[in-house]
Amino acid sequence: MRDEPTASAPQRLYYLGKYTAGEAKEAISGFLTLESAEAYSQARKVLAYRFVNPFLVADAYRKKIKNWPIIPPDDSTSSRKFSDFLFHCQTAMKELKYLNALNEPEENHRILRKLPRNLAEHWTREVDRWLSKEEQDSSGANARFRR
Repeated sequence: MRDEPTASAPQRLYYLGKYTAGEAKEAISGFLTLESAEAYSQARKVLAYRFVNPFLVADAYRKKIKNWPIIPPDDSTSSRKFSDFLFHCQTAMKELKYLNALNEPEENHRILRKLPRNLAEHWTREVDRWLSKEEQDSSGANARFRR
């Protein structure tokens, strides 16, 4: 037996409400009781604007970093969750040009301040090592062009 597509707008609106949560559900909650094609259409427009608009999505990532609690020392669960979130950011940066702001020093400092001191110090040493390697590579390339 084949699944039938949801034909009526009230049914689609019901499922839209059922399978959304948090901020998305709050954004469309006023439409859920209306049960009309217009309400369904408006709910979809609100969701598309808020959650597909690349600037707003990038802004949500940045706000989440800003509001992330400072990770206590020896809290591996919180460290792992933050690491997972940063991987999500890294992946999203490939699609959202507005997230390139996460590469800026101010944003990197904001991220660094969330880490326990020992991780922050380790990360700082890694960045210093990376920057000095990059500097050596670029000075070597410049020397080749001067010949």
